[in-house]
Amino acid sequence: MKALTVCMGSACHLKDALAVVDAFRAEIRRNGLEPFVELKGSFCLGRCVEAVMVKFDDTLIPGVGAHNAQEVFQNEVLPRCRS
Repeated sequence: MKALTVCMGSACHLKDALAVVDAFRAEIRRNGLEPFVELKGSFCLGRCVEAVMVKFDDTLIPGVGAHNAQEVFQNEVLPRCRS
């Protein structure tokens, strides 16, 4: 199972990390990935200036927000789930 982690630290929280979680949850369901992707929250991932930070396995993805969460999922997460 692959881990998809959304930072919930202060800076990320202020930049609406919860909306990112909601968008990722919807994408996981829409693509039938519940058995393969575990969506998690995390305390600070250490790059607050680049909030909202997301980590997929060992890759950090900066600057995720409600405006681009679906695109990030489609471009960064989905291809690596199919490999």
